[in-house]
Amino acid sequence: MGFPGTDKKRGLRQSFRDAWRGLSYAFSTQRNFRWEVLIAVAVIAVLPSLPLTFAEAAGAYFFVVLVLLAELINTAVEKAVDRISPEFHPVAGIAKDVSAGAVLLVATAALIYALVILLRIWR
Repeated sequence: MGFPGTDKKRGLRQSFRDAWRGLSYAFSTQRNFRWEVLIAVAVIAVLPSLPLTFAEAAGAYFFVVLVLLAELINTAVEKAVDRISPEFHPVAGIAKDVSAGAVLLVATAALIYALVILLRIWR
């Protein structure tokens, strides 16, 4: 884990290790992230069998990544807020709620996208 001023000579390999450690942390500690990864794997497994245009498939893959990204950012915000404000503070709560709201918004958009695509296929 790098800190400002200490990681000037860090290599690409160490950066990837840090990123992998972050993903592993999220997967091992965040129930919602595990569920979202499970759903992502299922979606990715099913997509090739669906009669999708290239654009539809690309959009689906984009939303899969976007939901996971939003959850990772939410986890980072929550952990940073907990570190800065260990005791309850209304502003800290708002920051966490807004971050969680972003995940909800992206997940809802992904669900709507999936429903629109499935409705087109089933017509």
